Amino acid sequence: MLIAPAALITLISIAGQFGKLTMKSFAEPISPPILALATVIFALTAWRRRNPLCWVLTGLAFSFTCREIHFYGTHKGITVALAVLAVWTILWRERLLAAARNISHSRWVAASAFTYVLSKLVEKRVFRAERLPLIPNEDAIHITLEEGMELVAHLLLLLSAVMGAWIASKAPGNPAEASRPTESD
Repeated sequence: MLIAPAALITLISIAGQFGKLTMKSFAEPISPPILALATVIFALTAWRRRNPLCWVLTGLAFSFTCREIHFYGTHKGITVALAVLAVWTILWRERLLAAARNISHSRWVAASAFTYVLSKLVEKRVFRAERLPLIPNEDAIHITLEEGMELVAHLLLLLSAVMGAWIASKAPGNPAEASRPTESD
């Protein structure tokens, strides 16, 4: 599953050695469209299937899209958006647990979340030789690794949106129904 992204990061790194391409120059222009597409797919799936997990993921993808566009206020805005999404997630926890029962879709969402966290750890230089020397020659590959991991996280979020829409189109009924109380409750 992660062989293709690792190969992409390696190829871009090799091309960068010859001065043709850097991960940052590759990832920066394509990240906003990837995230915007994920936002649209999540929103359509949420609207069509009334899936609360897709509503939360729509908000997350939209927040990331705004952050990647880099306009004024997005640096602090992403923190506010994540806080709002965290509160929303806590308030909807019962609905979200019911909607997240599809383990194949939840795995893609979890893989994306894990990759985002890992890219943030690389960005904060947690793996430098003085702190936690798990990555050899971290100083030389820091930016490439961080941008590459963030791009992989964006692609995994898009894949989560596509898989969620595909799985939702195959499922009978409305997944949001399972999270609503019945008349006998």
